[in-house]
Amino acid sequence: MPKTSKRAATRRAEKIARAHATKLPEAPAPKKKEKRGPGYTPPKRGLARYPWAITLTILIIAAAIGAMYYYKIGPFAPPKPQPKTAAVSPCLKVVKQLTDSSPAPTGAAFNKIQHTYKAPPAMSINTNKIYCAGINTNRGLIVVELDPKLAPETVNNFVFLAQHHFYDGLKFHRVVPNYIIQTGDPKGDGSGGPGYTLPAEPVKGNYTAGAVAMAKPASGTANNGSQFFICVSDQPAKELTKSYNLFGHVVQGMDVVKKIQGPGDQPSQKNITPDVITHLVVVTAP
Repeated sequence: MPKTSKRAATRRAEKIARAHATKLPEAPAPKKKEKRGPGYTPPKRGLARYPWAITLTILIIAAAIGAMYYYKIGPFAPPKPQPKTAAVSPCLKVVKQLTDSSPAPTGAAFNKIQHTYKAPPAMSINTNKIYCAGINTNRGLIVVELDPKLAPETVNNFVFLAQHHFYDGLKFHRVVPNYIIQTGDPKGDGSGGPGYTLPAEPVKGNYTAGAVAMAKPASGTANNGSQFFICVSDQPAKELTKSYNLFGHVVQGMDVVKKIQGPGDQPSQKNITPDVITHLVVVTAP
């Protein structure tokens, strides 16, 4: 252990003596609780100091909730309807096969097409298949999905006539704005047909915009064999009774349907130059 000098020992002793002589500060005495007299009520804090503000706040919240409930907004808003996903028609996959931009047959070429038959064609389509028709017009292409489950005899007949170019070059001989466009008459005046009539088939659906159905000729026979119409808009039963074989619907080209022009039912519409079907092409859906 190292030696300590006498002077260092003295200083150390003095330092210790001073430390013991210094008086430590006393801790503050605990604050005595103030005695309250009987009936003393502690002061209110926060909103409790303003009872009118509490009432006003409750009324504002209630009014806001009531308004949201009345106007169906916020938490009371009805759920947004989910958009219906329309089934994509298989006919949209064969649009190129349905397109024929060549001119309509006229004159001798039109006269070579057979427009008269002795009887309706024998059943030759597959009723479990969907058929696609491309109605090429001078206004553009109208794509129609033909469903044999709606009217098998009618679809079979339509496919047969289209495959034999029956409709190529025919006019839209009757056009009623916002109602129907009608064609399929080789005579071009609404009185003709293929030489036979089709049996009536139950109408399985409604005449909505784009619906394709067989028309009756002006001669008044029960059912037609070639004339057909396309609904330009939805037609309620009181406007169009369910007595026309419904066999398909437009899946592309409603804008073209609405552009088609032709003679109508009013005197002012008689001299309108009718649009024509340049070519009507039918293929089986993939």
